[in-house]
Amino acid sequence: MIGDGTNLADFTFVQNAAYAHYLAALRLNPESPVCGQAYFITNDDPRPFWGFICRFLAEMGCIGPTKFISFKVAYALAYVMEIVAWILGWMVPFRPTITRHMVTTMAKSFYFSIEKANRELGYSPIINLDHALEITISSFGTDDEAELSPEFYSSPTASAPESEVF
Repeated sequence: MIGDGTNLADFTFVQNAAYAHYLAALRLNPESPVCGQAYFITNDDPRPFWGFICRFLAEMGCIGPTKFISFKVAYALAYVMEIVAWILGWMVPFRPTITRHMVTTMAKSFYFSIEKANRELGYSPIINLDHALEITISSFGTDDEAELSPEFYSSPTASAPESEVF
């Protein structure tokens, strides 16, 4: 585990991301205010990063991290690995096992407000993170194609206002 384990992250289930794209597509027309806009799409449920990772690993039957390393030490090690990759990269194919970006992502909080997407697209997550984790875990080891949940089709925000449908 990198850092003190208290950093928060807001994970996004793929069906929620697809749903947000669907809502945006419903509202696209030449005069639409959503054209050219950027939106943060998440599950709107920031959780401790390492708690979520450990839960996922446990559900998969794996052992989670049992040791801690400080952010500063991990960042320095990643920097050294990047330098080694830069020096040796032209002679041998070497990719750093860990990078400064990876260290920062695993040790610092990162989550975003979905208020704009909610206000302008009508987006709110249709699958909560706990259910998303259950769906994800159950999909491992199967060859079945995932289907969109019934909530996707019956969500009250799944249709655009008449004036915005093209």
